[in-house]
Amino acid sequence: MSKLIYQKTKEADLKELTMIMKRAFDDDTKRHTELLEDGPQGYDDGSLLKRLLALKDGVTFTIYLDKKIIGAYTILKKKETYHLEILFIDPSLTDKGLGQKIWKDIEASYKEAQKWVLETPSYSLRNHHFYEKCGFKRKEDKGVSIIFEKIKKAGP
Repeated sequence: MSKLIYQKTKEADLKELTMIMKRAFDDDTKRHTELLEDGPQGYDDGSLLKRLLALKDGVTFTIYLDKKIIGAYTILKKKETYHLEILFIDPSLTDKGLGQKIWKDIEASYKEAQKWVLETPSYSLRNHHFYEKCGFKRKEDKGVSIIFEKIKKAGP
């Protein structure tokens, strides 16, 4: 069985992660728009990942599958709210249940998190579906992006 491993992202990971990020964002863009490539500023040259690594209250993890880098995610804590700043995996691995497994692992790592927030492009319908399957609800439509929120239910 394949094993997912999460390690804090190192500078040495950035080149490979940038290539994976570019493929992931470009794949999503091609699926939902007439453009061939697009993403947030710096997604294709490594500067976005460098900014995420520099976040004072954030942490970025590289995701490995069987010792091979397949993606990354960044969590930023603002007061009592946890922000999923970015989550991406190689597009060749989507639709295999890995994203949901990764999200469950993230939540398990942050048991204290009562509220999660994320923002994703409004055209990324596949992302919307994924986050809704993970328990997120649409909170706000900003036109170019959608804010999703997940509030942990109080236990018995």
